[in-house]
Amino acid sequence: MNIEMKRNSQSQDVELCYGMKEGTLIHISEAVSGLECGCQCPACGSSLIARKGDVRKHHFAHQQGQDTRSCLETVLHLMAKQIIAEQKKILLPDTYLKAEKRDDAGNLHNQHIYEKGLMASFTQISLEVARDNYRADAVGYLESFGELDIEIRVTHEVDKEKADKVRSINKPMMEVDLSELPRDAGPEDILEAVLYTAP
Repeated sequence: MNIEMKRNSQSQDVELCYGMKEGTLIHISEAVSGLECGCQCPACGSSLIARKGDVRKHHFAHQQGQDTRSCLETVLHLMAKQIIAEQKKILLPDTYLKAEKRDDAGNLHNQHIYEKGLMASFTQISLEVARDNYRADAVGYLESFGELDIEIRVTHEVDKEKADKVRSINKPMMEVDLSELPRDAGPEDILEAVLYTAP
């Protein structure tokens, strides 16, 4: 089964387990039952009902009965950005460098350098930052490095056009790939993936 088919079938079986309350994403476990939860859908803004009965898995449902499948991807994307903004850190990817060096005799030698990814601690995080010709999901500020653009992949990776725009202004960027994370993952699983384990 290809990834797109797997993702589509996964979305059809998954319930919405995050809602927006007073500007913060909360898990269904943190909500009071019914309309009293005071939550809205983070994707479409509709009022949500917290369904916390004894038969089905606890979940949010749209009050007007809209289909939640289209909202699941947006919720994971928002949750990832919220985690980065709150935690102000992320594990940088491993780096592989190929360097060429000449010895005293003038012979060229290739050198391969591997550096294990380090935990970056940001002094500040800004979300949805407008650059000259693109928008970054998040920008982290590192004292010794400067700015790092962070993109969150849920369904679509950074395409060639955006990558070329990033290169044209010489900005470092990393992409956190959450495309294989279950859409109903719990808060701890999402945090672990965003900060430490996602490719």
